[in-house]
Amino acid sequence: MIQVYFSSEEHRRAYARVLELQAGLLSTQAKDEELVNVRVLGFLLLEFIERRGILGDGPADCLSEKIVEVECLEDVSKLGGLYREKLVRTFLKTDKRKHTPPSSHSSRQDEFDTIEQSIVEMMKGSDKDYRTARKRALARDGFRCAVSGSYDRISCVSNSELLSRARLGQGRADLKCCCILKEGMMRGVDTIVDEVSHDAAGRATSVLELLGLGDLEDQDGLSRMDGVYDLSNILILRDDLHGLFDRLGLWFEATTEDNTYRVCIPEPSDIPPYAYNDLVHFEDHSGRGLSLPSRWLLTLHAVCARVAHMSGAVGFLEELDCEVEDTFVLAGDGSSARLLDHALNPYSIVPSEPVA
Repeated sequence: MIQVYFSSEEHRRAYARVLELQAGLLSTQAKDEELVNVRVLGFLLLEFIERRGILGDGPADCLSEKIVEVECLEDVSKLGGLYREKLVRTFLKTDKRKHTPPSSHSSRQDEFDTIEQSIVEMMKGSDKDYRTARKRALARDGFRCAVSGSYDRISCVSNSELLSRARLGQGRADLKCCCILKEGMMRGVDTIVDEVSHDAAGRATSVLELLGLGDLEDQDGLSRMDGVYDLSNILILRDDLHGLFDRLGLWFEATTEDNTYRVCIPEPSDIPPYAYNDLVHFEDHSGRGLSLPSRWLLTLHAVCARVAHMSGAVGFLEELDCEVEDTFVLAGDGSSARLLDHALNPYSIVPSEPVA
C-alpha cells in the first residue's frame, strides 16, 4: 500500500474524492477513457505533493481545489481529460518527423586537433534554431550523451581529440538535440508577434493555469527562457534515447545533489543493450557559463511521464495515435469523431468535450 503524506486537509479531501470515484468506476462498466482520466488526477496530485520542493505549492493546491469543486463524475472525467490532454500529452511527442543533423559527407568540414577548437567553432551564431542550439548544447555537454557516454559521431569526424576519446571510451553515436518542453507549448514563451503565436501563447497559458502558476513572469522555471531552443530546455541524447524521452519512456528523477538525476526507464524491453549511466550529472564542459537543463522542467517532465504510465494514459494515447495513423478517410456516419477530436486536441486552447 502506498504511504501518502498530505501537506494539507484539502489535498487529503481531493485524493479521497478521486479514490471514491475510481472505486465507483471499477464497480461499473465504465469507459476506459473515464477511468484513465480519474487516475490521471489522482496520480498527478500525489506527484505534485511529493515534488513541492521543486515545483512549489501551486500545482498541488490548484489541482486539489479543482477536484473538490467538481460536482459529478462526468465533470471529474472532463477535468482529468483536460490535464491528460493539456499537460501530460504536452510532453508526449508523436510527430513522426525528426530533426536530422547534417551529414558529415554533405560538405567539407573544418578539422580540429583539440576539443577547445571545436568549442570555439560551436559558439558561433545564435541559439535560436535547432542547428545552432545543438552546437552549443554539444559544447556544453562535452560532445557526449550524458546517459550513454557516447560521443557525437559528426563531431568526431572533424576532431582528432574527440575521435581518440571515443575509441577509448563509449564509442560514437548519432546524438540529437532533445527539447524537454515541446514546441507546441514553448511557442507561447516567445514574443507574441502575430495572431498565430498569440494562439500558441494561449495554449501555453492554459497549461500554466492548470499548474496554478499564472503568468510566465511568476515562474522561475519558465520566465528566463528564450523559446524552445533555450539551452535550459535542451538535452543531448543518443537517437534511440531521444525517442524514448519523447515517448515518456525515459525520464530524469532529481536527486538531492544539484544537477544530478537518476535515469528511469520503466519498460524492461526499452533498456538499452549497451552500458549506460543510471545516475547522470549535468555540467558545462565549455567553460562559457552555458545554461544547464532546468531542474524544474525535468521534474515536470518526470511527473507527467510517471503519471502517464501509472494511469494507463500512455497506452490509451498510443492506441488512439495508431488509429489516427491508420485512418485515411473519416467515416460518413460520424464514428470517426473521436479520432478527429484526438488529432485536433493538441492544437486547441481548450480540449473539446469527450466524444461517446
